[in-house]
Amino acid sequence: PNAFSPLNAAASVRVFKPIAFNLEWGKFWVYDAWGNLLFYSDEVKDGMFVGEWNGTYGGELMQNGVYMWKMEAKFLDGTTWPGQKKQNGAYTKFGNVTLIR
Repeated sequence: PNAFSPLNAAASVRVFKPIAFNLEWGKFWVYDAWGNLLFYSDEVKDGMFVGEWNGTYGGELMQNGVYMWKMEAKFLDGTTWPGQKKQNGAYTKFGNVTLIR
């Protein structure tokens, strides 16, 4: 997903989380436009990434806007996640998500 809405009536769109399976470990960061770390999780349970950002920092809901994320992961077979494939064929471990209030 590239957008979420913490105050939405639909529970399925209230948090932002990576969808990842067969993980040995995973790390996930969310930053604001100035590079401040807002959220970090390395929560993996039964091979699935379970950490999720609810759009808050310090207990306060963040403003509408675009936030940067970073993900690193290693799979149970020993390979590391190369990142998302971009249109030019390169891979990136960074992306953005839009918070909608």
